Amino acid sequence: MIKLNKDSKVFIACPYHKTGGPKSLHQLANQLINYGINTYMIYYHNSIFTRENDILFSFCRAKVTTKIFDDEQNVIIVPETETSLLERYAKIRKVIWWLSLDFYFSSSLNGAVKQSVRQKGLPRFVEPAMFLKFFINDHDCFKHLKKIEAKNLPNYYHLYNCEYEKEYLLNQNVSTTKMSYLCGPLEEKFLDLNFEEIREYKKNIIAYNPAKMDMTFLKKVKNSLKNLNDNIEYVAIENMTREQVFNALKSAKVYIDFGFFPGPERMPREAVSLYCNIITSTEGSAGNDVDVMIPREFKFNIKDKNSVGKVSNLINDMVRDYDNYVKYGDSYREKVRNQITGFSNQIEEIFELNKELED
Repeated sequence: MIKLNKDSKVFIACPYHKTGGPKSLHQLANQLINYGINTYMIYYHNSIFTRENDILFSFCRAKVTTKIFDDEQNVIIVPETETSLLERYAKIRKVIWWLSLDFYFSSSLNGAVKQSVRQKGLPRFVEPAMFLKFFINDHDCFKHLKKIEAKNLPNYYHLYNCEYEKEYLLNQNVSTTKMSYLCGPLEEKFLDLNFEEIREYKKNIIAYNPAKMDMTFLKKVKNSLKNLNDNIEYVAIENMTREQVFNALKSAKVYIDFGFFPGPERMPREAVSLYCNIITSTEGSAGNDVDVMIPREFKFNIKDKNSVGKVSNLINDMVRDYDNYVKYGDSYREKVRNQITGFSNQIEEIFELNKELED
């Protein structure tokens, strides 16, 4: 769908910080390098390209550049958080990779204000005060928080990493001929994990990510669950190395995530791959049956006061009867494995790699 020749250059714009989105961008770059495509990472901060010359992820063999060549045979790929970069160029072919739909909404000033108010659980009438706070913290926020308007999205080519984003693009009248599925995979070490071997490490542990958690709701669940089972340990996945995260999830019987799901999210995928039972909110991509493939009754509207008791009962059941519940993650695990094994083939199909590149 995106034709490349031997002289084509692909520029991938990326923020310079080690989180899931930037890692996916570097995985794409590295795979394009494997196919012999001239691929460059270009880093930005607050919509300004930096002078950074060191590759962010050491596994990636792409070159780092500070300049984009605006030529019709070239391609620029940007994450949804920095779509305004595309407006600087006239000739180059433009691609948006949707890694997190909600972050697109918050990449404009008004969107960022509304998103912040919503995530903090504040009433809408505080939005003007939040707007002022953004301005005080960053006097140039009007320039830094800009995005392409939704009505202009049909003019670009799109990569989406979950059904949640695809549905949004279709609702914005983006043609299916101008979009393709591509999801940044987990590392290959998650591919062939054996249940019997992992089972030996499982304890009565509930793992969660505080950055993705409504802590007030979690406190209520803990209090309710204590009356059912006081032999449960909670492990917060924070300030850990990659190995420590892996080991924490390997020991947990249950992983809970009551935050919003702007995309497919790496940690729930890692958790299910390590045979954790999964419980989520119904927010974002967790709200459909395609992206987070666990039974509907394992997903909860945390704004419903009745959810506290239901969640605590389910956690207790999943801990006590772990072996019978873990099978409900089989479809989700298979989806995650297919993302790992199919990543390179998807890229090859999307970019219509010219055979002369492989010679």
